[in-house]
Amino acid sequence: MTVAAGPPGSIRRLDDVPPPLVDPTDLAGLDQGLEVGVILFRWTAWIWMVVVAVVERDHLSHPLPAALLIGAAFAVTASASVMRAVVPGSSIRPATVFVELAVGAGLLVGSAVFQDGDQSQSLGSAWPLVGPLTAGLVFGPRIGIASGLALGVARGASGFFGGPGVSAVAVVSSAVLYGLAGGVCGWVAARLRRSAANAALLADMEASLAVAREREDVARTLHDGVLQTLAVVQRRSTDPELATLARRQELDLRTYLFGVEPAVDLLASLRDVAARHEQSLGTRVTVVCPDELGHVGSELIDAMRGAVTEALTNAAKHGRATNVTVFVERDDDGIFVSVKDDGVGFDPESTDDGVGLARSIRARMREIGGRVEVDSRPGSGAEVRLWGR
Repeated sequence: MTVAAGPPGSIRRLDDVPPPLVDPTDLAGLDQGLEVGVILFRWTAWIWMVVVAVVERDHLSHPLPAALLIGAAFAVTASASVMRAVVPGSSIRPATVFVELAVGAGLLVGSAVFQDGDQSQSLGSAWPLVGPLTAGLVFGPRIGIASGLALGVARGASGFFGGPGVSAVAVVSSAVLYGLAGGVCGWVAARLRRSAANAALLADMEASLAVAREREDVARTLHDGVLQTLAVVQRRSTDPELATLARRQELDLRTYLFGVEPAVDLLASLRDVAARHEQSLGTRVTVVCPDELGHVGSELIDAMRGAVTEALTNAAKHGRATNVTVFVERDDDGIFVSVKDDGVGFDPESTDDGVGLARSIRARMREIGGRVEVDSRPGSGAEVRLWGR
């Protein structure tokens, strides 16, 4: 449990600190919102295309191929909606972009080939915009622009498929329109994502600052209360062991509150733990290391130090051990540490893990990807084996 300072004379949990005013923005949620917008545009453009086909049916020189193109657009639109319903984000992927661009190009070519030229509205006026829009979302504004330009060229290619041909002005205007749509969509999406990332970073910074302020409040409260009490115990106690214990507790508390440089030597850290244990609890602790350990990360050192400290405490308090051997070496999987005592032992099968073993040993090793084994028999002491990487 993490604590924070509250009103004078009280301590409250950091868990109760209110969240920052700026909530981190979910980038995946933002993309899903853009995805929904594209899906709505797909359906709107497809419905408009059906309306145009019905209104301009007298100008359809080839109704069946036109219906097939409309059906292809429907298949893409419906499948994208189903994909989004099953797995959000799946309808704006590279494969979808290529399919939409292909169907859009077919509609642009088919509008010129399958209509007689006297219609007031082209079948492929709106739906082909979907391709550049999704290209901008997926690949960015440059690819969005390039996709739009490609569709403009596709419209000009209708003459090669038996159509009446399209003027250069119409080709350029289509290319500019589709290119702008893809470029603007990609630019807006990139800006929104960047803003969301900045908002998330700002929220994280505010949360870290809030925790730092709370920690400072805790330090101030404990400094004015607990630390001063421990100092008084040291000065006034006539029991040397009690004074030493108070001093150790004061040092540990100051280390937690104000921080120290991280340990860089595992062996030295374990020897320090052994010396502290002998002074406070009186159990003899021997640290054995047959070979050089090499470089050991600070996270592993901290985890091993905490786990060994708890194992030594258990050996003294619960096992009533008089001698403990801490063996440490480097093996193929990383670092191995054994804490073996000559205490009364216990039956691991019939004894549940206490809070110390569960939280201070197993939890610490689990956090660094390590593992723990406990071997003991009644009357034969206990051994705690630790592996860490």
